[in-house]
Amino acid sequence: MPLRGFQVVLVFVCTFSFLAAGCGSSGPEVVPVTGTVTRGDKPVNKLFLNFMPHKGRPSWGVTDQDGHYTLHYEKDRDGAVVGPHKVWVEIRPSSPKEELALQRGTLKLHPEMQKILEKYGKKAAKPLTVEVTADNPVIDLKLD
Repeated sequence: MPLRGFQVVLVFVCTFSFLAAGCGSSGPEVVPVTGTVTRGDKPVNKLFLNFMPHKGRPSWGVTDQDGHYTLHYEKDRDGAVVGPHKVWVEIRPSSPKEELALQRGTLKLHPEMQKILEKYGKKAAKPLTVEVTADNPVIDLKLD
C-alpha cells in the first residue's frame, strides 16, 4: 500500500527528529586546554603529549619550539574531557629520516630528551597525573 503525502511527511519528520537528537551536544564535557612543557625551566620542543582520561577518549598535543601546546580532542574540536588524566609523552620526529631512525631504534637523542622519555615516555610506567577543569584551561608540565 503506497504512502500518502501526510504519511511521507510524518515519516520524514520522525526520522529527522531521531537523527537530530543524536547530533546534539550530549556526551562528555570537553574544555580547551593549553600549556607549556619545560625541563629545568627550558621549553621542550617536539613532544607528542597523550592525555588519557579515566573515562572517555584521549586528547593529544604537540609542543612547539617554545614548549607551548594545545590539546586536540576531535578533528574540529580542541580540548580535553573534564576530570583526571594520565599524561605520557612521545618524541615527534621532524623528518622521514628521523621517523625511520626512531622506528629502528637508531635515532640519536639529546641526553635530556632521553631522560624525559625514560621517565615520562611510557603509558604503563608512572605517568604524570593532571586534573582538567573548566575553570583552569592552562596546564603547565614540568618534566624535572
